[in-house]
Amino acid sequence: MKYVCDRNPGVKLETILVEFPCYHSEIIEKTQAVLEKYNQPTSNVRGGSEPPVAVGVNANERVRMVVIDSIASAPGVVYPWEQVTHLCHKYGALSLVDAAHSIGQHHVDVKKADPDFFISNCHKWLMT
Repeated sequence: MKYVCDRNPGVKLETILVEFPCYHSEIIEKTQAVLEKYNQPTSNVRGGSEPPVAVGVNANERVRMVVIDSIASAPGVVYPWEQVTHLCHKYGALSLVDAAHSIGQHHVDVKKADPDFFISNCHKWLMT
């Protein structure tokens, strides 16, 4: 992600810092604070006839995508990625779930959470 920002001067990266142990509600609140800082809630959340469009609080800035791990690999903590995905829908941002450690570790319902992108690699868990 940093590479994309380095190569494109108009793209900015904002990291949400989380200290473990913490509650899922803390991760959700911090994510919502960043989304509220840059985006207005969309009037058309998923399921309408028109796709939701992100509208920035400022004319030149808005969150276009939120990247979240499904499981943090170092402490092995499950993130509330489903709730963060719903926040992305609310604020018109794309959601990318890095689920490299999820398949085979816990129940995953991608259809219910409806992220824009869900990336995993089954060789880590299905071959063991």
